[in-house]
Amino acid sequence: IDRHLARFGSGAGSTQVVQVDTLLHKLLALMRQIHAVRALQWELDAPAGTPWQGAPLDLEEMAGNLLDNAGKWARSRVRVQVRRHEDGMLRIDIEDDGPGLDATRRAEALQRGRRFDETVAGHGLGLGIVRDIAETYGGRLEMGDSGLGGLGCRLELP
Repeated sequence: IDRHLARFGSGAGSTQVVQVDTLLHKLLALMRQIHAVRALQWELDAPAGTPWQGAPLDLEEMAGNLLDNAGKWARSRVRVQVRRHEDGMLRIDIEDDGPGLDATRRAEALQRGRRFDETVAGHGLGLGIVRDIAETYGGRLEMGDSGLGGLGCRLELP
């Protein structure tokens, strides 16, 4: 039922066009404020004018959740890279230099309400919501090891 609610509530099929780089610049400004006490280094590599067709709030929700998680767990750096690949998919990679998650915990992290550290603020809903919204667009969320040593999240959207 959760997936049906995500599909009902998402803007999949929207004809709106979002400038991904502009939206990410705004989100990173917000993340710098939210995580200011930690003085993290936030890096963005996104070609100017990269478009995505969908509801702006959906992209904001997905990218915001991933960035906030990276900010909570990073030791000092978060890196964001945006690319449109030959297959037409938009790929947003968000990596941190935190402790990362092993394969079992990555699978568990996609379950709504699953949290690994009660000392870190949050409700454990973020990654499940990101996955659900991405799937309504025919996209997906993948997690793996970051080149920075922590967790790497890849959001792929058509």
